[in-house]
Amino acid sequence: MVGKGILKQGLATVNHGFAWVDNWFTQSQHKDIPPPLFIVGVPRSGTTLTYQIITQQFQVGYFTTMMGYCYGMPNIIHYLTRPWIAKQRLLGFNSSYGKIRGLLSPSENANYWLQWFPADGKLGHYLQPNTIDISNYQSLQTSVASITQIMQMPMVFKCLYLDMTVGTLAQIFPESKFLVLHRQPIMVCQSLFIGRMKQARPENWWSVKIPYYQQLLSQPIWQQIVEQVFHTERLILNDLNQYANGRYLILDYEDICQQPYAMLEKISQWLKPLGYQTYTNNCIPEKFSISNQITLSHDLMSKMQTHLAELKSQEFAL
Repeated sequence: MVGKGILKQGLATVNHGFAWVDNWFTQSQHKDIPPPLFIVGVPRSGTTLTYQIITQQFQVGYFTTMMGYCYGMPNIIHYLTRPWIAKQRLLGFNSSYGKIRGLLSPSENANYWLQWFPADGKLGHYLQPNTIDISNYQSLQTSVASITQIMQMPMVFKCLYLDMTVGTLAQIFPESKFLVLHRQPIMVCQSLFIGRMKQARPENWWSVKIPYYQQLLSQPIWQQIVEQVFHTERLILNDLNQYANGRYLILDYEDICQQPYAMLEKISQWLKPLGYQTYTNNCIPEKFSISNQITLSHDLMSKMQTHLAELKSQEFAL
């Protein structure tokens, strides 16, 4: 863990040191650029698969894995990778817990976003959208606009930590659009539980940190996960309803898997007025396999299902 911390600090120092060089490549002409598209949703709800489908079928730019190491140099990296990204590539649809293999594959690049958004705190990753000052995010607006100008195509972003900042993003980018993935909460809980138990220290919180998550750390892992799933989805929808009403589209995980072309047509029609275009060659399978088989014990699944119902009933009672 010490070695990992030193490596992370070293990476941050290098990126900070080269940021001034990257500023030389910033594009200042931002007229008529298409707004960004953000893919959000509870962890394990199909956001990575949707990211892969969108980036392979639409003529869009995206963050590559390479950017994860060079997050302080977004302009330079996109100048270098544009020849690759600007052409349709058959990258496949394999991934492992949000990570897609390959330096030029679509990636989340949390380090880029964490330059502006909280890495942790009392509210976890959540940023209250009614407390922000937009002027504090002018550098983010400039950065995304510059990258879009360099790529000469719309940008699509997917990072699970952005689940907790959708209200803020909607204000920073007032023309932006959001694709929201939904999956049966109980199946999300199962998938998150399995993934967390594979971690070296499963007792540690994993993935998106909801507000006051620290108070849940004394609870059983299954209960922490149920709270995480329920409150993440609730915050996403509440903040989008308030700050991006009419600018988001909800997609069901099972529909994406069973009828991807119907979903692509729906997305295409929704984004077409903004200048989003698709490639003429179809590279998407007719169907994707759905991971909806129950593998955890009946007792554990019953506990999670009961707690989900309790949280939902409490929400309606408010």
